[in-house]
Amino acid sequence: MVDRLAAAISATTFIASPVTAEIVTAWIDDGTADQVMEWKRGEVRNRQKLARKLFKNFDYRAHPASPHGWLTLPEPWCVRDFVCQARMRGVVISPAEDFVAARSTNAHAVRLCLGPVRQASRLVRALETLVEILESPPEPCHAMV
Repeated sequence: MVDRLAAAISATTFIASPVTAEIVTAWIDDGTADQVMEWKRGEVRNRQKLARKLFKNFDYRAHPASPHGWLTLPEPWCVRDFVCQARMRGVVISPAEDFVAARSTNAHAVRLCLGPVRQASRLVRALETLVEILESPPEPCHAMV
């Protein structure tokens, strides 16, 4: 069954569906695609400005046009505890090690994705939550056995 399922998936994913291709073609022709991309670019720039403002006292790095940023954690925070504290408060972030290709690299940072949140107010609250966590002493999330 695995081979048959793999073949079926391959047959349906090598090209865009004709309906999708038709819609995208129309959007390109009538300028909708350009409008959407310009809006997205502006939104990303605004979100990066917001993140830079809120993390002004921390080591936050990102390209102004990127929907992602890197936040280096200050002492005494460890990545695992920071990610755990954020998750316990409803903010999901990724440790930098998830994006490192070499095993010898130990980046003491987290990757922030500014794009998925639809409402700016929710993004502001999430980023403010991260600042609150950074300004507090670390609380270990894992019990010792």
